[in-house]
Amino acid sequence: MWKACRDKLPTNHRLKIRKVLTKDSCPFCGRCESSGHILWDCKLASEVWFESNLSFPNLPIPQREFIDIVWFLRETQKVVDWDLFAITAWSLWNNRNAMKHEGRCKSAKQIV
Repeated sequence: MWKACRDKLPTNHRLKIRKVLTKDSCPFCGRCESSGHILWDCKLASEVWFESNLSFPNLPIPQREFIDIVWFLRETQKVVDWDLFAITAWSLWNNRNAMKHEGRCKSAKQIV
């Protein structure tokens, strides 16, 4: 969570900025893979959050940074199970790494 909130995850967007990669596309949908995208806005991430026992409102616009999502939830939600939130975010990141490095991907129901 610390890395995600400090924008320190090695997303394709961050790696492109650091000139490690030439493309910043998401391995699941092809859009720019930022921390906010891969952990919240991506179609797969949205399905995972839907399947989780956590109920969150849709954010009005896609968020590039994950910390913006955390702050939005902190300010708008009365009760948040932050432990489950962190575990779900970690599971999304773990699934992303399995897809990128091993070609294995779980469905939303398998991740939750």
